[in-house]
Amino acid sequence: MGQVFLFRQIVILIEDLYASRIMIELSHVQAFCTIVRLNSYSAAARALATTQPSISRRIRELERELGVTLFDTRTRRAVLTAKGREFLPQAEELLQRVDAITASMTERHEISGTVRLGASETVAMTWLSSFVEATRIQYPKVILSVDVDLADRLISKFNAGLLDAAIVTPAMSGKDVEVEDLGCFDYAWMASPVLGIPTHRHSPNELAVYPIISLSEGSALYQMAVRWFKDHAAVPNWVNHCSSVSMVTALTEAGLGISLLPRSLMQDRIDAKVLQVIEVSPPFPTLRFAVAYGSHATSPAVLAVVRMMRESSTFYFPDEI
Repeated sequence: MGQVFLFRQIVILIEDLYASRIMIELSHVQAFCTIVRLNSYSAAARALATTQPSISRRIRELERELGVTLFDTRTRRAVLTAKGREFLPQAEELLQRVDAITASMTERHEISGTVRLGASETVAMTWLSSFVEATRIQYPKVILSVDVDLADRLISKFNAGLLDAAIVTPAMSGKDVEVEDLGCFDYAWMASPVLGIPTHRHSPNELAVYPIISLSEGSALYQMAVRWFKDHAAVPNWVNHCSSVSMVTALTEAGLGISLLPRSLMQDRIDAKVLQVIEVSPPFPTLRFAVAYGSHATSPAVLAVVRMMRESSTFYFPDEI
């Protein structure tokens, strides 16, 4: 009876909103609400696992059906027009009622299985725990087997069939691999103030003379640092390779060298003057993370976990529309 009642509510709502026989697709309404929520066409495209042109097309078709302009085209930001603001609460109500019916018809709690997931230490230090908790709540019959390791090892394990999905940087590719972007994360060069490193911007050659502590050679961060120095004809003075960020941090705080550390996670140490940020020019590139999983015979559990990753990731996307 509850499902029938909800269905009737949606019918009534659609009839009330679009009595003039306007034919509106739910995917268009979903795109509209997602753009408003994320304030970006490109971010909405990523959240809905589609392309930005597809999102733009949905909005154009929605505006054509409604006969109004929903977004102000004079700005690059996703700014609503007066009609857009008027439509927003009605669109959200429609999607909420659709979600209620979908939830009542879909046996989410019946999705089960073990998902073998590989993740880098950066993910483990940021949003992995909240992702695991959210997955447990949404899919209580899904078991996550999480392997935190260096990027090259995760890629090898995934290619060997030992992992169902892996969050790594750089992204993997292949005809049997699906890849979904999870965003970017910043590392910065840091040192202990006891080293007395000048506060001006340093070139790669200037930085290369200091003892450099890094993650192990199998890490994506180390490989990026090698390319960064090489691209600018600098020869780095590597002195230590460590297996964990915590060890790199400890050695750096002890004044044994400089290193690349996660900027946002080190803010307390920076504020306490235990670490200082070394500004460089050109800037060190950001790490871009993606989740890779098999494109064939993927279980509902794996797809559910990938969906939860997109929702849980706290990595940022470049500000673009």
